[in-house]
Amino acid sequence: MAYVDIPTRSTGVDANSAADVNQLQLNIGAVKDVGLDNVIINGGFPVAQRQVSFAAIANGAYGLDRWIYARSGAGRHTLTQDNTVVPNTSTGFSMKLDVTTADASIAATDLYMVAQYVEGYNYKKLVDQDCILSFDVRSPKSGILCSFSKFSG
Repeated sequence: MAYVDIPTRSTGVDANSAADVNQLQLNIGAVKDVGLDNVIINGGFPVAQRQVSFAAIANGAYGLDRWIYARSGAGRHTLTQDNTVVPNTSTGFSMKLDVTTADASIAATDLYMVAQYVEGYNYKKLVDQDCILSFDVRSPKSGILCSFSKFSG
């Protein structure tokens, strides 16, 4: 996570002075220069404005802010904002996807996922660039976790 140092003054000088604006632009430029732009919004799951738990969440429904749930199988899940900290995170929150109805016969076309649409201006930063996707998972089950990126114009 990148932090931008916003200069403050206790001298009563206008906080929007030219010197402050120039320093803020330099600070923001420094953050961009070290490649710390994160295009995933609410990646630490601290924001849950709608609610914090979604029992039997529907296909295509938004759960935690900016995250959409999709499925194409018979399984059902409850999605919650959880305060069980996953190692290496700093927000104190995680997204919990709990299986409430197991899919007894998983077909090759079945899919269960949470996703975030990255808007064009943010995605533009990634075009023709090497990128790093990192995430932490805590699970009682072993299995395959996949990620993908899709540009849809």
